[in-house]
Amino acid sequence: MNEIKYSKIWCHDLENTIIFKLFEKESGKRLIQVKIDACDVLFIGPYDFNTIRRKALKKIVYKFNINLEKFKNLDLYKLDRKFNPLRIFVSHEPYVPELIHYDFSVTPHLSIDDNKHLRIPSWKDYIDWSNEGIFREQGTLNSKRLGKFYNLEDFHKPLGNSFLKKPRKACIFTSHLKEPRKSLFSLFQKNFEISGFGPYFDKTIVNHDSNPFTKNEIMKDFAFNLCPHQLLYPGFYDEKVPDSFFSNCLPITWADKNIDIDFNPRAFVNLLDYAKNSYESLFDKLKSDNFLETFIDEPLSLGEINLEKETKFIKRVISNL
Repeated sequence: MNEIKYSKIWCHDLENTIIFKLFEKESGKRLIQVKIDACDVLFIGPYDFNTIRRKALKKIVYKFNINLEKFKNLDLYKLDRKFNPLRIFVSHEPYVPELIHYDFSVTPHLSIDDNKHLRIPSWKDYIDWSNEGIFREQGTLNSKRLGKFYNLEDFHKPLGNSFLKKPRKACIFTSHLKEPRKSLFSLFQKNFEISGFGPYFDKTIVNHDSNPFTKNEIMKDFAFNLCPHQLLYPGFYDEKVPDSFFSNCLPITWADKNIDIDFNPRAFVNLLDYAKNSYESLFDKLKSDNFLETFIDEPLSLGEINLEKETKFIKRVISNL
């Protein structure tokens, strides 16, 4: 057979991810999408976890102490026990795949002691991997929002001083202002001119993918990008910092301290460093040329970035088919 039958559920843009592309490349076969009950491989995404249906299933399972091993497809809302493909949980989100049966998992979580788990932070999916034989069209994944895929070589180039030549203003892209974003946005309003973009500020924008602009275009007019992560979670470091860095903006984020496993902590401002004193010293520093000049020579990454772990993982998955 020169094809592998796959199906997907609760996924977003799966076919353009590293995992999917490597699956095709390393298997040497075409992946053909079929109905869920006829697939060899089932990719399971995270975008069902907060639905009423998922919450109801969780309550039922715990209340009646249901053994999901006896109902192998109940987690997918199917009772047909004969349906049992190889399952791969794939997520860029900081969700634990609770009540989900899977054979392999791909998440941003750090320090998972399981050789059937692979950590891939979302930003790594947004690199141009054409040098590895992985091709994605412009406008897929994050390249639609940012305006481009990341150039791998740029991770090791310094930020430079171009951000110092731009207006000392800040911008933020967001669909919500839940805490801590609400308080952080308010603080910046009191100390800097800050402009907001995205669904929260423009109700005609349905979601990030329907923005009438690219982030790269907008950030040309700002020295700073306020780009806090939505929560502190070890391993969950998304596109916000590299989007800002590669748009020649100084990233001002709010992230777990372990972010230094992915990015050079001297290449951006982590608001977490200033939280304990209510950000008292932060704004004086952001108005100081001496402080800002410390970022000029810092690259975003200090380590090698490649697909060695991903390739080994995919080969292990394929061997189980």
